[in-house]
Amino acid sequence: MSSVKECTCDKLKSFKSPWCDADCFVVITGASRGFGRAFAVELVKSMSSGEDHAASLNVLLMARDVNALRVTESEVSSSIEVSSLM
Repeated sequence: MSSVKECTCDKLKSFKSPWCDADCFVVITGASRGFGRAFAVELVKSMSSGEDHAASLNVLLMARDVNALRVTESEVSSSIEVSSLM
């Protein structure tokens, strides 16, 4: 007798993300390089596109290296509509 389980892949598509239609505030430290930078770029892309995008997205990027942070900022801001940069 075989113990084959039913595939649930299609059922997972019906779930919305936690940020769907939410007003989101995100603080990312270490956003100038490495994991922090990659996390910032991918998170903003996923939260600002698709069917289950956030209603509004406020992102605060923090890092010690201001010049490197500006590179991250430009990449992140190219993914979303930016209302203000500080």
